[in-house]
Amino acid sequence: MDKLGIPEVSVVIPVYNTNSKWFKKSIDSVLSQKDITFEIIIVNDGSTKKSTLLLLNNLRRNPKIRVLTNQNNMGVGYSLNRGILAARGKLIARHDADDMMFPDRLREQVEYMKKNPQIGVISGLRKKIDEHGREINVKETILPFDENMKSNCFGVGIVHPTVCFRKDLVLKFLGYHCMKRGGPEDLELWCRLYLKGVKIKIIEKPWVYYRVSSTQISQDSKLELIKYSKIFKRYYMTKIKSKNKFLIEELFFSGFTANGISNRNIFEIVFSTKVKLLSVAYFFYSLYERTTRFINLAVKKLHSIKSYVKSKLYSIKSYVKSKLYSIKSYVKSKLYSIKSYVKSMYWKTLYLIGLVGQLIRRKSPKSYYLLKSLIGGSAEKQK
Repeated sequence: MDKLGIPEVSVVIPVYNTNSKWFKKSIDSVLSQKDITFEIIIVNDGSTKKSTLLLLNNLRRNPKIRVLTNQNNMGVGYSLNRGILAARGKLIARHDADDMMFPDRLREQVEYMKKNPQIGVISGLRKKIDEHGREINVKETILPFDENMKSNCFGVGIVHPTVCFRKDLVLKFLGYHCMKRGGPEDLELWCRLYLKGVKIKIIEKPWVYYRVSSTQISQDSKLELIKYSKIFKRYYMTKIKSKNKFLIEELFFSGFTANGISNRNIFEIVFSTKVKLLSVAYFFYSLYERTTRFINLAVKKLHSIKSYVKSKLYSIKSYVKSKLYSIKSYVKSKLYSIKSYVKSMYWKTLYLIGLVGQLIRRKSPKSYYLLKSLIGGSAEKQK
């Protein structure tokens, strides 16, 4: 680290319910890197698996490791952006929780980036291994790199877990796009960086043991064709001239190896229709996306307004009800107090009348009987 304790490179690793055995081997391969100062930022993307959570708790004790946790499963793009923002190093090395680094990967990448400040992103090759760690001898066609060939910046030539890039550069262009789970957020970023003029270099040297399993998100499948096509339509039909057929062809040649379907066949499927028709399709697709976003936003706003009005009406109803109840109670208590007062005054009046009557009876019996007859009493016969 430098004098301020800042590492030369930050390794960002998103993890979601990864096999704990593979995860531990992956972290050990990073910790065994030599002649380089680094930090490891693990972003727990809402894992629920007990073995994964237990291993994460144990890894927190290592001073080189920081663990960030998403409350929910937010996806790879979101997790990578969070890790990049938290990183202290100026360089970011991307790594997967089930892959293993070659021993000198970080040192070689940092040295290359220091010697070539004009390069924004570098990527290396991979050696595939199966679920048991056995190497899979599969030949992958890697396009020969040529700085003047734009096509070399895309597709399978860039192996995401081997990538190293400059933090400030990626953040300048807003980082990864937070796609749905399984989306090609890496290809989307490379396409966007290229269109902004960022130089991308592919080093023909293996830097990672790439684990192929039945559960991994980036498993090659026919669905990848749809995902990559959306990215292509979004970023290239309006940005790249249709005359550059070589660029378009190489982009798709390097991007697909889907279950026995050859790259040439995929190219023929995708580009059997003219590029201009794809441009029109992209226009309507983008219009559909914008309309959908607007409708969803309007529905959310209406729902929020409805909820707000409903809550306000409920609060007004409760307030009026409570006020009416308090008024009723107040009136009832007042009437009761008035009734009690009148009743007490009635009995007091009768008592006073009785006292006056007794007094008159003693002084003047005739007047007493006369008064009693006037107030409705029954007159007694004088003896």
